[in-house]
Amino acid sequence: MGGGASRAKTSISVIAVDPRNTSRSCSACRHRAKVNRPTHEKFHCVACGHTAHTDTVAATNVLRAGLVRRNANPAPSPPPATCGWPSSGTDHGGPRNESAQHLLGAT
Repeated sequence: MGGGASRAKTSISVIAVDPRNTSRSCSACRHRAKVNRPTHEKFHCVACGHTAHTDTVAATNVLRAGLVRRNANPAPSPPPATCGWPSSGTDHGGPRNESAQHLLGAT
């Protein structure tokens, strides 16, 4: 990067989750059955009727499992901010977390 531009430091957490049956389990009602996946790409829950691409269903289920695991083992508190944000003790990245809340059925 030239011209004096700088990049903000970011941290990324990687949480290992068991991927088994993530494309057979309904991301809406959590019903798991082999018949929920009639083709390689199509997901159709026989319990609630939810339909989606299997990759979308699997990704949602992996995300949910990771969030559950993260909340079960909360990460240690980050060091105090030195970026110039007010130190109010709140998470300034709120929307980042809210975007996944609808996947968990939170209101």
